[in-house]
Amino acid sequence: MDKDQLRERAISRTRNELESSVDRDDLLAKAVKQHDELENDIRNQVETLRDWYSVHFPELESELSNDDRFVQVLQKHGIERSEIEPFSEMAANSTGSMISASDREMIEAVIDSVSSMIQVRDSIEEYVRITRLESLRPFKSSWSFACI
Repeated sequence: MDKDQLRERAISRTRNELESSVDRDDLLAKAVKQHDELENDIRNQVETLRDWYSVHFPELESELSNDDRFVQVLQKHGIERSEIEPFSEMAANSTGSMISASDREMIEAVIDSVSSMIQVRDSIEEYVRITRLESLRPFKSSWSFACI
């Protein structure tokens, strides 16, 4: 192949990759929008969860300011304040009220739901990161090939 044929082939390949990158860009935009909506939903759900749970263990709500960490602690240790080992001393002196069985079930369901939302949000973040990296690679290789 001579130099002109190589150049034309590189231009054609780059054109095809640019056309497919438009689709990728659209998908990335949709993923970012979904991420933002999930982030907002998580924030709202955790705010309500914090208000509800603080009736039982108000000290924990003020101790854990990070929403993801708050949900993670409750998911891992349970919602009964005596079961949350890292905060056992705080729990022993808590001013919160006892929690009913029905409240426990509902709070646990909310924690499971929010935890799932957090996992999906984190997966979307990873998808966006990887997709952005992959979208840069072919363009760079075609661009460098076209410069030859």
